[in-house]
Amino acid sequence: MSDVNHNDLDSEMKRKLEVLGIRAEDITGLASQLVWRLGRMNEEGPLIIRVGLASSVPLFSELPRLRSVSDKEIEVSIEANEFRVEWIGHKPT
Repeated sequence: MSDVNHNDLDSEMKRKLEVLGIRAEDITGLASQLVWRLGRMNEEGPLIIRVGLASSVPLFSELPRLRSVSDKEIEVSIEANEFRVEWIGHKPT
């Protein structure tokens, strides 16, 4: 992902998190407690980024399985703004 402008990516992720009611600073503070999964539901769908606390791991297994994606697919999806962030489980306050 060397062609990615990390400042643009950081700004876009902060914007997406704000839409979900999550402050980027809170995520940074929780980083060691988070788990995530990336993938697609199907070939044509958006990239799905599932994020949650480690205590929510059992909930991840209850969700439909995501198809694996390559680093290039991740890069292309983010650049095209074709991704969705899903928070799994309890949101910390």
